[in-house]
Amino acid sequence: MKCPKCGHKVDLNRTIKKLREHDAKLSRLGILKPSNPELHPLHIRVKLNPDKLPELIARFCARAQVQTDDIFSPSRLKEHVIPRHVLMWFLAENSHHTLSAIARMFGRHHATVVHAKKSVERSVSVNDRLIMFHVDLVNSIAPIVWPQETTETSLASAG
Repeated sequence: MKCPKCGHKVDLNRTIKKLREHDAKLSRLGILKPSNPELHPLHIRVKLNPDKLPELIARFCARAQVQTDDIFSPSRLKEHVIPRHVLMWFLAENSHHTLSAIARMFGRHHATVVHAKKSVERSVSVNDRLIMFHVDLVNSIAPIVWPQETTETSLASAG
């Protein structure tokens, strides 16, 4: 497997082994309990299976009552910009994609993704209801798209 950022070869089995060692270390320290069902946080599941991004975007758009085409359009209407910014923020926080790659997905410049991240984080910090609705929406859809079993299955087949 090649690194999407720089193109060098990545040993996925070694990476998974390191993740397991890290989880074991956290368990020994009492930070991560072995019985905890969330052994692999969402961002790890997203990185292990990025092919499900289109499904996340489609479900998010359907629940947010906005057309997928509008999210990727050059529209500056508030009802299109807010869901677009929340998706950019989510991808920047949870996927392996660079800001430039995320910007290319949306037909934007990487500075737009930086602005989207800051805008969403600032709005969340002041409890902006509209932004919080969309953030909660994407955070509720993501575990459906990337369920816990996906990671365990991926880890079992890779290990």
